[in-house]
Parts: sequence; structure tokens; C-alpha cells
Amino acid sequence: MLMGVTPNWSFNHNGTNHSYVRAHVPPRLGFGNTAMISRLILPPAVRGVVVRHRDGDRLNLQLSNLILSERMTGAQAWEATILNFMEAEEKRPIVPQPTALPLDLAGYPLLWL
Repeated sequence: MLMGVTPNWSFNHNGTNHSYVRAHVPPRLGFGNTAMISRLILPPAVRGVVVRHRDGDRLNLQLSNLILSERMTGAQAWEATILNFMEAEEKRPIVPQPTALPLDLAGYPLLWL
């Protein structure tokens, strides 16, 4: 694979009650034996910068869901996640919902019109 990253990924705990998607990487990349996939997708340029997930879902590895941020306390990170989620909800386009099917006299949907 690209950069020597194994295609065998895992979802494991980091020891502080958080789980991340990780993969085995060659030591030359500077991550040790394993690296978080989010840091491979959006690598921080300097130390002290972390990769966060806009929606808080650590399985959502889309580039649009990843942001670089300064290291924060747990409460600050939780607040930032909530604010990012609310901001994303405001930008989500409104999709018209399908109208309900008309019902017959017995309450079953009319599938033919």
C-alpha cells in the first residue's frame, strides 16, 4: 500500500477511554509501529496539533470530517465537537421528505393510482 501502510486496520483503545482506527506502519514514518489513520489522512505539520473529527465519530475518516486543532482538555474538545456538529447541521441542505402514500378504507397504502 501507499507509504508501506498495511491494509489490515484495527479499531482499538488508546488507553484513555478513546478508540481510533489504526494500522501498522513502517518505523521510517515516525509513528512507531502503529498510526492513527486520521493522522495519515490529515497529517499535522507541527507538534501539539491534533486531528479531530467534526462529528465526533472516530470511524468517519472522510477528509471533510477531519480538522486540525490545538491540543485541548477533554471538556474543551467535547465543546468543540458539539459546536462543529451544530455548524455542520446548519449547512446541511434541506431535503424534501417524501409525502405519505394515500390509504384505502382499511388503512393500507394505495400502491396504485
